[in-house]
Amino acid sequence: MIGQGATTAEHTHCHRCGRTLRSAVSCTRKYGSRCWAIVRKAARGLNDMLAVFTRRQVDQAVELIEDAAIVRADQADVFYVVSSDGTEIYRSSLESCDCPASKECYHQAAILIVTGKAA
Repeated sequence: MIGQGATTAEHTHCHRCGRTLRSAVSCTRKYGSRCWAIVRKAARGLNDMLAVFTRRQVDQAVELIEDAAIVRADQADVFYVVSSDGTEIYRSSLESCDCPASKECYHQAAILIVTGKAA
């Protein structure tokens, strides 16, 4: 049994900084201890910012990102996003989106996740 401070024979690299990971815990979570603390802090802040969106909107935003259906435009913090049925492309930013969904729009949640910035 490998203890929490033990190391493993196989090495992997940190998903944030690329350094070689040696501890079993770090290898399992794919982040070194310092990078893990940074990621956790960022995640807590992002959770607070995403609180204005419904769970459904956040799930749709994650799906949009996973499908690579959000692309940064030439302008800063402006993105092109593909509609859920794939037939339309909308221009969106943290401040506005030209999709017809208005209150149910999840494109801005996707931008928030991708950029980590609030409006």
